Amino acid sequence: MKVLIVEDEFDKREKITSYLYSVFESSQLEIVESESLRSGLKTLLQVSDIDVVLLDMSMPGFDITSDEPGGGEPESYAGKELMSQMRLRNIKIPVIVITQYKKFKKENISLEELTEEFQAQFPDFFMGTIHFSSAVEGWKKNLLDYLKKVQGLK
Repeated sequence: MKVLIVEDEFDKREKITSYLYSVFESSQLEIVESESLRSGLKTLLQVSDIDVVLLDMSMPGFDITSDEPGGGEPESYAGKELMSQMRLRNIKIPVIVITQYKKFKKENISLEELTEEFQAQFPDFFMGTIHFSSAVEGWKKNLLDYLKKVQGLK
């Protein structure tokens, strides 16, 4: 399984990666990482055979470089923008949103409301959302359940 993780926070990305390697044999798993909206889209356009995208909601618009040490202002709905770009380009790779937020301040909506919105806007590839917390292990079972569904689609 080839997994694209689009996540700017190193610790969260490492926890997800470590978990994936703990449940899948390394010979059956390839992880590709992107840290921003722009690099995530570029990866989707350039890397073939991605089976699933694990997508953060809030991230910078582009990668951190020496010219732009912050990678641009964090965009609270960058994940939604990436899915919009996928729909525009007819990319139908399954997407699982993994976020640390339960509430999204910009529009003051809950994670459940956001999930319903994404199901309506991106029905061809959006699979669901997972609330990530490094203190609580529940996200792992949810992720594994979604990944089993992805494997069933192949």
